[in-house]
Amino acid sequence: MKGAAPPRRAWAPCLVLALVVAGAPAGAQQRSEAEVRYERGVALFTARNYEGALLEFQRSLALSGGVDLLFNIGRTYQAMGRYAEAAQTIDEYLRRARDLPPERRQEVSRMLTTLRGFIAHLRVRVTPADATVTLDGESVSRERLASALTVNPGRHVVTAQRSGYTTTAEPVVVASGESRDVTVSLSAAPASLGEGTLVLRNAPASAVLRVDGVVARSPVRLPVRTHRIELGAPGFASWRGEVLIEPQRSRVLTAHMERARGLSPRWFILGACATGAAALVGGVFGGLTLAARSEFDQRLRYSDVAADRDLADRGETFRTVANVGFGAAAALGVATVVLLTQTGFGVSATTVDVAAAPGGLQLRF
Repeated sequence: MKGAAPPRRAWAPCLVLALVVAGAPAGAQQRSEAEVRYERGVALFTARNYEGALLEFQRSLALSGGVDLLFNIGRTYQAMGRYAEAAQTIDEYLRRARDLPPERRQEVSRMLTTLRGFIAHLRVRVTPADATVTLDGESVSRERLASALTVNPGRHVVTAQRSGYTTTAEPVVVASGESRDVTVSLSAAPASLGEGTLVLRNAPASAVLRVDGVVARSPVRLPVRTHRIELGAPGFASWRGEVLIEPQRSRVLTAHMERARGLSPRWFILGACATGAAALVGGVFGGLTLAARSEFDQRLRYSDVAADRDLADRGETFRTVANVGFGAAAALGVATVVLLTQTGFGVSATTVDVAAAPGGLQLRF
């Protein structure tokens, strides 16, 4: 044993005493599981299997609630070099064992003083303050961080992490009785330096958000720059605008969408395109008809009419297609004019408030 830990022979009376105290109430009755585990703990401790002894003592304590078991657990922690846990357990033993004889209490108190001389303390400061902190892989609450952490002497690792920041681990070595300050400062993750967030609110469930022409789902992380934003929904007037995304900030789009007035302009555009296509067909085949007629007239001067019957039939077909094309163009033109009178080309009734979060001025487009 090192430091203040007594030789192994000095432990036996303490362990046996606890065994007698814990086992006395059972009398001649069959031994309980708590007693069996207690005896196993004593045997394992004597064999220097401290991990096994600790487990058996803890199980026995959970089953029986015997206060004396706390003392044995504390001594086992000490044998394992876990002085912080040993001091905490022995302190609990003194607080709960109210019927200890004065001499025994003084002896255990001196032991506790010795144990406290072996432990060390860490004062941890983390930036940002809301980062999650672990000590040697175990989570440390913010309440515990408010005061110095009690640790065993040796090497420890304080780790801090937070969304948007690079996880940072800070190793520290402390000796017995030493207090050290540990400061862990997180830096923004490289991928987050050039990104911000776009959030859409108050939009209909059917609304479709497009960022730079690509459908996106709110909230969406975007590179820092100006983006083209489109917002639309069936039966509603659409909105288009530009939004500047800033690093590590959120832009909130609050939509005020109103029902579209009149027909959508796309119906007029479709009608105009169809009219143009029909007119183009009529024009092309009209030209072919004129060309066929001219060729027919030239052949008629030098050949028999019957020999040019195929040319005449082809010209007639061209003429028919041209007439159909021009007729369709006329009908579609009338329909397109009607669509024009029913289409709402006015300024969109939909508005979007763009605000920085938190704080920031609102801009309305």
